[in-house]
Amino acid sequence: MNLIIFALLFWFFGQLSWAQSPVYQIDSLREQLIRSKADTNRVKLLIDLSYRYVHRPGEKASDLNWALLFARQAITLSRSLQYYKGEGRGYLITAKALREKGDWQQGKAYAGRALFLFRKYDELAQLGHVYSELTRYYSNTALDVSSKINLNRQALSLFSQTGETKKEAELLKEQGDLLQLQENYRQSLKELQRALILYRSISHPDVDQVYDLLGFVSTKIGDYKAGLAYGLQAVKTAQLRGSTDLQLCTIYNRLGTTYQALGQSGSAHICFQKSLDIALIYKHAPSIIYISCNISSLLVRSGKPRKALVFLRKIAARYPPTDFESRIILATRFMDIYRSLHQYDRAQPYFEQVIKLTQEDGAGSPGRTSTYHSVIGFLLASGQYGSAQKYLTINHQLCLEQGSAIALADNHLQRFQLDSTLGRYPSAIVNFQRYVRLRDSLFTESKNHQIAQLEIQYQTAKRDQDLKLKEKNIQLLTEHGKLQQHRLDQAQLIRNGTLAGAFLLILVLGVGYNRYRLKQKSNQLLENKQLEINQKNNSLETVLYEKDTLLEEKEWMLKEIHHRVRNNLQIVMSLLNSQAAALQDKAALSAIQESQHRVQAMALIHQKLYQSEQISRVDMTSYINDMVDYLRDSYAQPRPVSFNLSIDLLALDVTQAVPLGLIINEAITNALKYAFPDGRSGTVSLSLHQVTSGTYELTVADDGVGLPVGYAPERSRSLGMSLMYGLCEQLGALLTVTSPPGVTISLLFTDERFIMTNKGDGDEIV
Repeated sequence: MNLIIFALLFWFFGQLSWAQSPVYQIDSLREQLIRSKADTNRVKLLIDLSYRYVHRPGEKASDLNWALLFARQAITLSRSLQYYKGEGRGYLITAKALREKGDWQQGKAYAGRALFLFRKYDELAQLGHVYSELTRYYSNTALDVSSKINLNRQALSLFSQTGETKKEAELLKEQGDLLQLQENYRQSLKELQRALILYRSISHPDVDQVYDLLGFVSTKIGDYKAGLAYGLQAVKTAQLRGSTDLQLCTIYNRLGTTYQALGQSGSAHICFQKSLDIALIYKHAPSIIYISCNISSLLVRSGKPRKALVFLRKIAARYPPTDFESRIILATRFMDIYRSLHQYDRAQPYFEQVIKLTQEDGAGSPGRTSTYHSVIGFLLASGQYGSAQKYLTINHQLCLEQGSAIALADNHLQRFQLDSTLGRYPSAIVNFQRYVRLRDSLFTESKNHQIAQLEIQYQTAKRDQDLKLKEKNIQLLTEHGKLQQHRLDQAQLIRNGTLAGAFLLILVLGVGYNRYRLKQKSNQLLENKQLEINQKNNSLETVLYEKDTLLEEKEWMLKEIHHRVRNNLQIVMSLLNSQAAALQDKAALSAIQESQHRVQAMALIHQKLYQSEQISRVDMTSYINDMVDYLRDSYAQPRPVSFNLSIDLLALDVTQAVPLGLIINEAITNALKYAFPDGRSGTVSLSLHQVTSGTYELTVADDGVGLPVGYAPERSRSLGMSLMYGLCEQLGALLTVTSPPGVTISLLFTDERFIMTNKGDGDEIV
């Protein structure tokens, strides 16, 4: 009896599998077409057949010819029926078939006809597909990428309105990829994160492509932690679905780039080698050249330029480049290698080749900022300063057009190097300040992205738990319905068996016994499902714990931010030291020294925050003592200047501590420089006392020579005085400067925490 039932089930599922195969679907549709009447249903069958031929796996030229034939029949019949939706769909599938045959001009014309009809009759869902199809007729050059982004944006809006989640998710991923080609990384991340949420919600099988792009873009903006996490997740998901194609090749290559940025050369080389192995299997020359150039760049950074040269020569000989991108990147890499070997005469022909190719392909093409960065580096190293100035200007304009903050920061750094070499020190300082501001803003943006990503992970995990719980409840109800249906079937079989003969009675008893076993299994399944539901309910209780963990991670991240800021400021001080070593002008040296003191005042605050348990408030007693010690050591006075400090216990928010520290730096620096001329001794007094609840007074006084007669501090244009008045305005403080005797600088300010605590309901904090 069981064998009979098994045979019937095997036949049933075999028929179902055959019915789902693409070949059977095409044959079945053609049979239905023969029996159909000349109505709108026949139009739908013709379009469905055409669609399946276009998207048939391993399609041939004959498949596309069949697709065009059925599409034209659908168009002709739709016109006779005045069925405009069918006519538009016929135009759209004709455009797809012509494009895949290589006739792009005719394909774009048919897409335009479909666009006209769907706009006229307000077919929003079909309009989205037309805009998506139109993007296929544009390349990835600068102008075409902008057009593709605009078309994608229109398609996304329509798919969102019509609820086509899968298509919306895929276009969001494509939009993120196009935006990163323009080096608009901030907007690219937003679109890719939206795509990731949708991919997860519908369990899209190609989610590894989204992880890969998220990792690549995160690395581009300097968020290497997120870049590594996304890259590893991309590898994991690609391996789970058994991917061994060029997509996995791309994933490994980009993960290697992230490891290289993190300084992990060994891991980077492993990833690049895995990527190259896949590209060699498919003999895809552009990928082989691109990955080999990355490997050679890694070898150069590891101090092995000659090994890089030998390796890249072998690759170029075996796989000569055929497209613009491969030729440009190969020539650029050879130029970089010879530059690192100081063989500028051999690098010169590759430089000229890069410039020629760039002009042919368009100077504003996506990704050209990195090419110009290498070109400018070679020109600076080889002493071609005039040409370097020219390409610095071109690259600056390109960075602004593409909105690439990273490339713009690097361009300012190269301008600083050129100006320093040519002795244009004011311009060099301006460019270096712009470079520092851009890098700081990028660092802040990277950290904000990490915090936002933690929040997204938390919200996503919470939503996944809710969805799984709902799915289990639905499954429980479904199983309950199946059980009721089983009982009805059993009752019906018993009634039929009673009317039948003895032979049928035996058959019914056998079926009844089989149903009894199924019932037991179903009950056991229901019990297991209920146990899973109980376990999921218990897991929800851990959400609060995870929230606390997130808060701890955020506190750790803030400490890490202070540490990084302090390190960056130390780098700036080192750069200023390097610049000072090459200067002979005393005024310039003094300006750089004062800039070092200001940078140190800010760095010391971030050091205090990193070392303390508090993550946002600075202990001013410890901070001022360290600040005074630093300044006393920085100015070697012929006779000692003593300091008299009187400081109340006070912890200020970092937004107040930074300007207050800079004011103290300016006041003490002015005293040490001007109050005690000709080697005379003296005393500098500094006090910080509470005047009233929440209000404090800072006083810095010296017994030196005082201010010159007629000197008005409030009208002074010196940087120090302007800085003090500007910082006092930022603090909301009242600044008073008196002289003689000596010079006394005092200011009254209110603790920001006191203002927030005593803020009334109707007040507004500015």
